[in-house]
Parts: sequence; C-alpha cells; structure tokens
Amino acid sequence: MQLLDNYYEHKLLHFIDIHDNVILTKLKPHDLHRLLNLLNHYKLRLRNNIGLNKNITFGYELEMEYVDKIKMADVWYKEEYSKKYEYKNDGTLNDGVEIASPILMDEKKTWNLLVQICNICNEFGSIGPNSGGHIHIGAHSLNYEKDELLNFLYLWACFENVISRFSYGLFLNHRPALKSYAKPVAYSYSKIYSEYKNSKYASIHDIIKRLSYSKNLAINFKNVKDFNKQAYKNTIEFRTPNESLNPIIKQNEILLFWKLLEYAKNSNFDYDKVKSIYLENYERFSDVNSYNKIYLSQAIILADMIFDNNLDKLYFLRQYIKSFQVSEKSMVKAKQFTKY
Repeated sequence: MQLLDNYYEHKLLHFIDIHDNVILTKLKPHDLHRLLNLLNHYKLRLRNNIGLNKNITFGYELEMEYVDKIKMADVWYKEEYSKKYEYKNDGTLNDGVEIASPILMDEKKTWNLLVQICNICNEFGSIGPNSGGHIHIGAHSLNYEKDELLNFLYLWACFENVISRFSYGLFLNHRPALKSYAKPVAYSYSKIYSEYKNSKYASIHDIIKRLSYSKNLAINFKNVKDFNKQAYKNTIEFRTPNESLNPIIKQNEILLFWKLLEYAKNSNFDYDKVKSIYLENYERFSDVNSYNKIYLSQAIILADMIFDNNLDKLYFLRQYIKSFQVSEKSMVKAKQFTKY
C-alpha cells in the first residue's frame, strides 16, 4: 500500500506543480478528470506550516466521548503543555472531555504538539455523535470594515454546502448534534447581506449584534469584541466541523477558514461570481442533508477563488471529495485519505 501511495503521489506531483497556481476551472475536461483521478489516491500529510500571516492567531477545541477519564487525566496532567490548555468535562457529550487550546500561531511546534495531543485523545477517547471540532480564528483577521464582514457572510452563504461537506472531515456527513449546536446559516446570512449592503447608517457593530443572537450556529460571533485587537477569546468561532482527532484534518480546516476571511478582504472580491453561485444553489440551503452531496464544479470555483497555490487547492479538494463517496447514513467514515 505504501508503494501504491507513493506511486500516485509521484504521478500527481509530476502532473501539476504544487508551487504554481493553475486556474482549475480553465483546465480542459480530460486534464481535470486526470487530475481528480490522481488526487483521489493522494494521501494528505501534516505540514510544518500552512502559510498563515505572522499576525494571525487561532485556536481549536477537541471533543471526545466515551472517555476513560481516570486514565486520560493521569496521562494528561503529567505533560508540561497541559498547563496552557483547558481540560474539562463536557456535559453535552457522552462521558465526554473537551480540550481547548491557548492562542496559537502557524509554526512547526504548534502542529507537532497537536499530533501529541491527538495521540492521547485517540488512546483514551473516541469521536461520538455529539463531538464537534470547533476552530477559532482571531477576530483581528478581518479588518474593521463593514463591507469586508458582509463579503464574508455572503461568501459563506453561497458556499456553505461545500464548506460543510469539507468540514465533516473524516466523515461523509454531519454529526447528529450539528442541527442543535452548529445550525447552518446560509439563508440568514444572505438576508443580512442584502439588508445591510446598501445601508448608509448600519455599522459593523450593528451587524455583529445581529449575528450574535446565539452561539449554537455554524459560526459564533458572540466572542467578537474588537476587530483591531489580538486577545484571548476575541475570536470568530467556526462550529460546523465534525471532530476528527486527526491533526491533518484540523490543520486543513484552519487553513480554509482563514482563507475565507482573507478573500473577504480582497479588493478583487468577485461579487458577480459569488452571486451567480448563490442563485444557482440557494434552493438547497434549507436542507442540511443536501450538504452531504458532492457539488464538484462549485468546490473547484471556490478553490480557484480563495487559494493562490496548487498545493492548498489539492488539500482542500481532497478533503472535500472524500474519494467521491456519499452516504445518507449517520457517522459513516470515508476511506482513509490522510497519512495519520
């Protein structure tokens, strides 16, 4: 199997230069088909860094269920890093434990430590139907601009179906608890965008207040205090992801969410393209079960839109296609597509 993995990786990387930025939507159909076929055999690896700007901070939560709490606590509190991480029982989980990271930056030691923590979590716990893999990105990742926030809301609304399937991580569908603790927001975000886009009087604070009526949404804005300040818990919390307890999946999700925020600030934000995507897809936004399906052309458009190199595009699409498997059953795992 290792030889086979290496064979396909070699073929893929020979076919496409990971440092280039090929516009995938402009590839000839047979070239795109070949690329996706090779990608379907490609295994993702943990990277030393994912290219986040140096001022960008993030954090993550790990939720596991059916935990052997005595044994896990005994191992956990012997580790030096445990002093900086919040470790607690979680009543929303079945015999569950939650670990919340401190403020982190994109550097090798951050990812190596994530591997160690995931190893402990997998030894003493498992992923259950309530386990969410929440990601926090520093609120200062967005500038203090109303239009940038609205761009982000509209971008999310138009691609929530794609973002969600990607965020299901190792699974082919959403966890049963998602509708209660990470309710999809595409429809409400599109309404907020339309209402505030041409308003002369609405401020960014008005929009945040509107977004913060509940924390149990796909994105939680209740922690946002200041877009100009880096501070603990001053974050935009992404709650859609299923828990994975896999450092490669966690790293890949952090990259996607940051790239969505970055693109919202882009002076070349493609309003017409985003609007056309919304008009093509809005009818399915009321049915979260439709998010389990594959919308390949939409995913490729998003990849071209927000990523500026082929490697990031391949990592995003590999986690999205999940070997082109689809299932309506709950908590079905995809075929392995990471080297962890």
